[in-house]
Amino acid sequence: MDIKEQINKIVFPRDKKCMLCEREAIINEHFICSDCADKIIRVYDTQRILGISKLRCGLLYDENVKKAVWRFKYEGKAYIAYCLATFMTIGDDWQIDCVVPVPLHKKREKKRGYNQSMYLAERICEKYELPLNTNLLTRVKDTTTQTDMTREERLANIKDAFRTTANVKGANILLIDDVVTTGSTLEECVKTLKRAGANEVYALTACTRATQR
Repeated sequence: MDIKEQINKIVFPRDKKCMLCEREAIINEHFICSDCADKIIRVYDTQRILGISKLRCGLLYDENVKKAVWRFKYEGKAYIAYCLATFMTIGDDWQIDCVVPVPLHKKREKKRGYNQSMYLAERICEKYELPLNTNLLTRVKDTTTQTDMTREERLANIKDAFRTTANVKGANILLIDDVVTTGSTLEECVKTLKRAGANEVYALTACTRATQR
């Protein structure tokens, strides 16, 4: 066991607590207990998003998963990324040059202390031995929270929120995010990347609110 693995084990003893309900229990390969395993819903086929070549999600964002994602995003429990990433799988036919986490605005990331999509992207890069690029896409617009917005409001809110900071001409890029709702954020990301010359843009998220649109 290397130093990083030792630190992770000390911070969160994965063999003792379920990462979803946080109860002490015998856990499986997803780091969750049998009760949570029986409740969660896996998602394989999901909605289409304009410009995204292929989109895959891990879990349905229902009440059983929502609390864990909240702790992951807002309570500093970044280790939950280990659990969520085990449900995230890329397609066998996906040709990927680099993995890019959907960025937070620097003000929000400073306040939160981290970008949850970055933690997921790191896990996916480890899982599939892919290169991570955290500087390719930046968020230049500090958008308001989109929780209670309609799709049209979300699209207006997120418009021109991102900018590419490197040459992406001809690149095949995998976007990583935590939850996809209407797809407006991913749609704006792919618009930005395609304008900069990206070839294929795939997306992989930990959760989705719906299986189709």
